[in-house]
Order: sequence, then C-alpha cells, then structure tokens
Amino acid sequence: MAEKPKVLLVDDSLIIQKVGKQILFRKGFNVILADHGEMALKLFPNQNIKLVILDYHMPKMNGLQAVKKIRSSVNPEDAKTPILILTGESNPTELNKLLEAGANDYLNKGRLLKNPEIFLEKVYHLLNEEGEVAKYKKIKLSKTLSPFVKDFLKFTQLVIDNFMASGSISQSEMEEIGEKLENAYTLFSSGEYVGVIYEVIEGDDYLPVHTVNTTLLMLMFGVSLKWEKNKLIEASLGAFFHDFGCLLLHIPVLVNPKALPQKDYADYMKHVEEGSSLGKTLGLPANAQKFIENHHERLNGSGFPKQKKGEQLDDISQVAGIITLFDSLTSQYGIHNKMHVSDAINKISSWNTLFSEELLKKFDNFSRQFDLKPDE
Repeated sequence: MAEKPKVLLVDDSLIIQKVGKQILFRKGFNVILADHGEMALKLFPNQNIKLVILDYHMPKMNGLQAVKKIRSSVNPEDAKTPILILTGESNPTELNKLLEAGANDYLNKGRLLKNPEIFLEKVYHLLNEEGEVAKYKKIKLSKTLSPFVKDFLKFTQLVIDNFMASGSISQSEMEEIGEKLENAYTLFSSGEYVGVIYEVIEGDDYLPVHTVNTTLLMLMFGVSLKWEKNKLIEASLGAFFHDFGCLLLHIPVLVNPKALPQKDYADYMKHVEEGSSLGKTLGLPANAQKFIENHHERLNGSGFPKQKKGEQLDDISQVAGIITLFDSLTSQYGIHNKMHVSDAINKISSWNTLFSEELLKKFDNFSRQFDLKPDE
C-alpha cells in the first residue's frame, strides 16, 4: 500500500491545527503538527515531507525565520520542499519578504476557515497535482459565479427588450451596451464577485477584453439576425463564459496555441471541455452550452475538440466561431497579429468552408454597419 504523503502543518493556533489537519486528513494526507518554527525544524529533516504549511506570526521562531532555515537545509531534497504560508498579514512588503526568502505561496487564514477548496487548490498546485487543482478551481468558480449568472440574465434581457423591437443598434447604443458589459466584468475583480478570476486579472490583458468584446458582438449580431429573445439571451451568456475553461489550465493563454509544445497544445484544446464542465456545474442553459462547446468547431470538420461538421453545427455554433475568430483577429491582445477590421472581415468572408456562406454574408453586412474596432 502506498505511503500517504506527509504534510508538516506549523501553527500556534489550535483551531488552525485542528481544521487544517481535518481537511488534509480527509484527502489522504499524513499530517504532522508543530506549534512553532523551532519544533518544526526538529521534526522536518529527512522525513520525506512533501509540503510544509507555516504560520507567519509564531512564538520562538516565526514563519519567515523558518522558511530561511528550511531553504538552507543540508539535505538538498529538504531544501526544495514546497512551503505554503498561512497568515493574517495583508502588508505587501511583509508578504514579499516571505516569497523572497523562499516561500512558494501564501494564503489568508480566513480563507482556510471559510473556503477550504481554495486551501486545497494551493496544496495540490504545490504538489504538482494539476488534476486536483482543476477540480478545486471549478468548485471555487462555480460558487462565486452562480449569483452572477442570474444577474447577467436580467441584464441581457433588459438590453434585448430595449433594442430587439428596432432590429438594429445605433453606434451610441452599442457603446452603452459595451460600457455595461465592462461594468459587469469589473464585478469579477471587486465587490460581490471578488476573486473569481484573479488569475486572469493579474497578468492577462486578453481574456477580459475578449470576453466583453465577444458578448457585445453576440448581442448585436443576434439582434440583427432577429433571433428569438430567449435564444439570444442564452447565446450571449455562452459568449461571456466561452473561454472560462482557460482559468482551469496552467498554460499561457496569450500566445498562439499552435506555437505551444505538443503537450501544451493538447492541454490548451481541453479548455473547451473544461468550460463545458464548468457550464454544467453552473447550470447554464442549452444554447449557452452550445456556444461554449462549439466555438472552435468548423463546418468542414477541421475544428476541435470533436471535429464536428455540417449539420452537427447549427447557427449558434457557427456564429460562436465567427465572432470569437473575428475578435481574435482584430484584437491587439489576441493570439494572431492584429488585423484591420476590413481585412479581418474579408479574411473571414473567404472561409466559406469553415462557416455557412449565408451567415458569413450576414456578418459581413452587419459588421460594415458599425465602426466595431476603428482601423489605426
């Protein structure tokens, strides 16, 4: 029988010791407890400990001192052991000291007590168990996104009620919708939806912009296609969430996927499956799921992940491909070299084996009505 991985949990709080041990024990870890840094250093050497979880503020020897001692261990394997800091500290200067000394990551103690899935996500990430990381990210995302879905549905219904009757949207109305979408996205980084996509907000300029642009395009193009209201609401919801599967992957999102190593490209293609799974967890409606699952599929069967073709791809699926590709081609943050709008429209219009010729003509006519992204 395989030995359970050992985790050394060091904290002078009995509550943290009890809660932390219980969470880890249930996941099959062998947990060793210590009350302070000095005790930890006596228990640590040559014990094949896979992870050290350290409190920052402790008597006798604090977390910063203990990190430095561990990193200077005589045994090179001990010196490389991943270290997660538990702390109530919020001062960036103090937190940076911990990272500079050799700690791998840190977590606020309040999150351990209130959101154990965030704690487990960090534990598994430090142990290179990415399958488990994805699972706990999904739990975290679904918990926080669920109330947003309801708000988003209300928002899109109001937008469509305002503009469906006219069958078109003016430039000023388009800008108003875009501003509302940007405000909706901002909710993810502040207020009610804090922390949902902190991985994206910190260091990724593409996904937030691409999300807003794609949703705006879906709303506008759907109105011009005179889609039934519920269909358009659901498709717009899918547009907003179509790339959220990327949040569950540990690969660069900004680079051209085809330039990735073969293994990473295979992982990249999984973002559709991950997004679909997240959508099911959130209870997204069928048309939203269709957008998420098929936005990389192509009419001639050259897309992914399932190489669907022909009648397997309805209008929502093909529109998903057209507008996500258009935004990628014209975005300064996209995975392609940025194109002028007119060039992108001409290029997409020429791909009549990838999408329906009828839909391509309708998108061509629609896009030329608006200065969607002014040519520079």
